[in-house]
Amino acid sequence: MLDDKLPAKCITHAAGRNAEPLIRVSDLSLFYGEKQALRNVAFNIYPSEILAFIGPSGCGKTTALKCLNRMHDATRGVQITGSVTLDGQNIHAPEIDPPLLRRRFGWVAQKPNPWPFSIWENVAYGPRIHGLTRNKSELADHVEYCLRRAHLWDEVKDDLHVKEGTALSGGQQQRLCIARALSNRPDVMLMDEPTGSIDPIATGKIEELMTDLRADHSVVVVTHSMMEARRVADRVAYFHLGRLLEIGPTEVMFGAAHTREARAFISGKFG
Repeated sequence: MLDDKLPAKCITHAAGRNAEPLIRVSDLSLFYGEKQALRNVAFNIYPSEILAFIGPSGCGKTTALKCLNRMHDATRGVQITGSVTLDGQNIHAPEIDPPLLRRRFGWVAQKPNPWPFSIWENVAYGPRIHGLTRNKSELADHVEYCLRRAHLWDEVKDDLHVKEGTALSGGQQQRLCIARALSNRPDVMLMDEPTGSIDPIATGKIEELMTDLRADHSVVVVTHSMMEARRVADRVAYFHLGRLLEIGPTEVMFGAAHTREARAFISGKFG
């Protein structure tokens, strides 16, 4: 039984999941003016899973990721067809408020981008402006909770109000950005090459963190590291020239991918 409905010539493997998908992407195409960047992409995202997007540079991975929380809205000339539903509701429906939709997604970019404020303010700002906590004590508890979830609390607890986020090391900055993303209590974490610009030790901490977050979040991660995808992902989606060619359980994809392109990319023959 197929777990994702894909276009002709695209192959998927059963993921063995009983839960209803949190997100359904169907027949998704995206155009930058006359240039088509995504072609009839379709996949599901399930609760409490890590889905990794892999494929050569420029194949549509990040473009597809940004479709999930409507990050293309402000890009001039973009046209999107098909549908993306979250909890059964089309995210492009007229009644959808884009900022409220985006609160359900945490975003982590490749390059750490903490704000030039204190560590505390980086994490406290979002829940304060959105009214997610009732008082200062609850806000303090929430900031600590997010920093602990990001495996950062013990390293920064004595400098919360005196050190800016930009003064931290690269790996610490990325974990601060994850804590900031968690502060709005998202359902889904979108991570665009979160270990692409940090050292191996920091990478290990981020990978451990992704695995921990899976307990109560769906995680979608773009990665150029095949070993990272194999270590952390429950399922892997292979993109090629704007198409999603194949998606399935990680061990199946790495051991017996069906499409020639996926096998060649995973084995390092190109990309």
